[in-house]
Amino acid sequence: MGVKFEAVNADNESQAKELFNQLYQTGDAFTASLLGSAFGKSPNTKFEPENFFILTLKGVICGLAHLRSGELKSFKLLDEFSDQGITESYLNSQL
Repeated sequence: MGVKFEAVNADNESQAKELFNQLYQTGDAFTASLLGSAFGKSPNTKFEPENFFILTLKGVICGLAHLRSGELKSFKLLDEFSDQGITESYLNSQL
């Protein structure tokens, strides 16, 4: 049993927002803005429920994935799952 993508819906949206805040909103806005300006990336990813999927491993939440048009843009794992071999190429193979 591998990693599964669970769509964000009314039942789990608050849980997805909590994961988003924990995994994607690190650091302060000023630092993120400076890094974005320096490296040409947008400073923050916005939480749009239709573009995020909760990642589960054996029924346990392990992270959050950001997809757009069916393409993996980014993913973040909870610390305790960082050594499970979950990579971008593995997740792309599961789409």
